[in-house]
Amino acid sequence: MNLSKRTSTQWTRIDERLARFSAAWALAGGLSLAMDARSAPPGEAEVIAVKDHAERALERMQHGDALLKLEDLHGACKAYRECIEILQSWWVPRLALVSCGRFTGADSGELLEHATFAVKARPEIPMTHLQYALVLDDVGRHADAITEYQEALRLNPQFFEAHYRLGVLYSRDGKATLARRHLEAVLDAQPAHVVARGLLAELFEAEGDISAARRHLEALAESSRFPMQALARLIAFLERNGLKKDAVPLRVRYVRLYR
Repeated sequence: MNLSKRTSTQWTRIDERLARFSAAWALAGGLSLAMDARSAPPGEAEVIAVKDHAERALERMQHGDALLKLEDLHGACKAYRECIEILQSWWVPRLALVSCGRFTGADSGELLEHATFAVKARPEIPMTHLQYALVLDDVGRHADAITEYQEALRLNPQFFEAHYRLGVLYSRDGKATLARRHLEAVLDAQPAHVVARGLLAELFEAEGDISAARRHLEALAESSRFPMQALARLIAFLERNGLKKDAVPLRVRYVRLYR
């Protein structure tokens, strides 16, 4: 194979692998390389060098993803940082670093820098806005976080994770009506979402809507992956709201099953 054909083949193979990883991370294709030899082709040697550079970055990205599957968050973050050092113009490892770095005690300033880069690079992708909003929320910029969550929903109205985060944020800020609206949207998409249903129950109970709160807690007791905790929660709710008679058979059931 001559140099021109080899160069073309390398372009095709590596482009395909990079595109697959971009799509997997953000449900959309595309990334920006520091140099694009197709739009401004350098000499063939330079083309090969650029593609080898991208290949090394992709290898680090793959390694990070493999470590993430093994729940080695610190190792994954290290691999993503190495990927960024190799190919600084690629937004995907930056978003990956934000996603895992929030759980490893990474510096919030570093994560904010990477999240900002990703959302500017691909503002049309809901996930970039979600991750940016999470970091903004972490650093106390709640109003900016709300804006980004809302932008993610504008781009994808069915993005239930953005609904959930808004529900949590509004609940924390005492905006019960807004919180309920978003949490109910979560349950429309994910009826088995335990945390959203539990938070809705708390909101209804705080507002005195005992019937609605009970309905959600009963649903939790029937479908939760943690039935013992869900049943205990329902019993405690009934007893503190003057429904001890209804709690009696549930307490008998609890003792029979879990003691």
